[in-house]
Amino acid sequence: MTAWQNPKTTFSVPAQKIIFTALASVLVLLSHASLPAKAQEGASAPALPAVDGVNGKISGFGGAFDGQPLYGGTGSFTAPLGTQFGLQLDALAGGLNSRLAGEASIGATTGHLFWRNPSVGLLGLYGQYVHANAFDGVDSYGGAFEGALYRGRMSLDAIAGAETGSAKLGGINLDLGTRFFDVADLSYYPLDDVKLSIGHIYTGGTHAAQFGAEWGFATGGGTMAALFAKADVTERGETGVLAGLRLYFGERDKPLIRRHQEDDPIALQYIGRAIFLIAGIHKFKQHKDNPTQIPLPTPIALLTHK
Repeated sequence: MTAWQNPKTTFSVPAQKIIFTALASVLVLLSHASLPAKAQEGASAPALPAVDGVNGKISGFGGAFDGQPLYGGTGSFTAPLGTQFGLQLDALAGGLNSRLAGEASIGATTGHLFWRNPSVGLLGLYGQYVHANAFDGVDSYGGAFEGALYRGRMSLDAIAGAETGSAKLGGINLDLGTRFFDVADLSYYPLDDVKLSIGHIYTGGTHAAQFGAEWGFATGGGTMAALFAKADVTERGETGVLAGLRLYFGERDKPLIRRHQEDDPIALQYIGRAIFLIAGIHKFKQHKDNPTQIPLPTPIALLTHK
C-alpha cells in the first residue's frame, strides 16, 4: 500500500498556525475599523439581500504553469434563497500540457451555501470536487467553511477546511489522506471597477502566494465584461500565470466592487489544487523510479512505501 505519510498530523504544520494568526489579525483589524462606519449608517437603513437577484458569470483564460501551457473556462450561477441566504454553483473545464504528466484535462465543480449581509460580510459552507486525467487519474474532494469581510474598498475572502482524494499511478493506488487546506485573498478596489488582490493557498501539501488584478467595464443590460490576470508562486519556486476575459450577467448594472459583494461570491482559485497535486504525484513518481537520486521534500509529497 502507498499513502500520504501521517495524514492525520498534517493539521499541525507550524506554517499554518502563522497563516491563521495573520488572517485572524486582519479580520480583527477590519472588524474594529468597520464599527464606526457601520454605526454611522444608522439602524433605519434597510439591509440589502444576500444576493441581488439571479446572476452568473463565464470566463475563458490561458496561461502557463512552470512554463507549460494552461487553458480553460469557468462558469458560475448564483441565486437568492430568501433574503438572507444564497446558493452558488461553479464549474471549470481546462487543460494543462505538462512535462510532468503530458496532456492532462482538468475538471472541477464547487458549491457555496451562505448567509451574507453585503454591508458587512459573508459566512457559509463550501464543497469542491476536482478531477484530472493526469497519470491514470487524480481525484480530490474538499469541504470547508468560507467567510468574507467587507470594509469599504477592502475585502477579505477565505475558505479553510479539509481535503482528501486518491490517484492511480502505474498500478499503484495512492491514498492522498485527509489534510488541511486553505485559500485566502485580501482585495483592494482603488476604483469601483478595478480590483487588486494578494493571497495565499495551501493545498496538496504545497504553499503558494497569489496575486491578482481585474478591470471591469459596463456593457449595459445588467452585464459587464472584465479583463483579469492571476499569478501564483509556490514554495518550490514554480510560477503560474493566467489571464482572460470574464462576462458578468445580472438583473441590473453595477460596478465591479458591488458585483463581488452583492451578487456572486468570489470563486476562489481551485484549478491550483489539481496542478499542485499533479506536481506532487510527479515528484513521487520520480522518487519511485530513482529513490536515491530524487528525495521527497517534506512540504510536497510526504509519500512513503508501506
